[in-house]
Amino acid sequence: MNSCDGCTLCCKLLEVKALNKPEGRDCEHCKDGGCAIYGQPERPQMCKAYQCAWLWNSNWPPSLRPDRCGVVFEPVGKDKPEVFIGTVDPERPTAWSEGAAAQAAERITREGFGIVLRSGKDIIVLAPKWKSRDAVLHEYKIAMRKLWRSPRTHTT
Repeated sequence: MNSCDGCTLCCKLLEVKALNKPEGRDCEHCKDGGCAIYGQPERPQMCKAYQCAWLWNSNWPPSLRPDRCGVVFEPVGKDKPEVFIGTVDPERPTAWSEGAAAQAAERITREGFGIVLRSGKDIIVLAPKWKSRDAVLHEYKIAMRKLWRSPRTHTT
């Protein structure tokens, strides 16, 4: 099983409403390569439940750890992946199209999943050959609606 092991890119890139932390800014609790409130009651449920694709897929090589490849890939789906989101490190805006991240994106789409990449203010949609980009966006919207209704992701 893969572990964070010092990777904190999600702590920088992702929004955490329960902490009033906007996306793209370092979390105030991210200290010395880890979370200072890990295991504490004040750690938000969203953080406790979150798993990027690196953690979720033990077959991913070390080169795909988010801080190494520059992209936090995350499977989206209530019970199983339906589509992937890729959040690109703004310090490496082309990371999604290079090296390990590009290879992962190619494999994800070859396996039939679409990817909605967020690179700064840009949205890039990667689709399997037999799907349109609009179909991937539609799958993404449906998957996100399912998650919003799921009690395990509710963070109020």
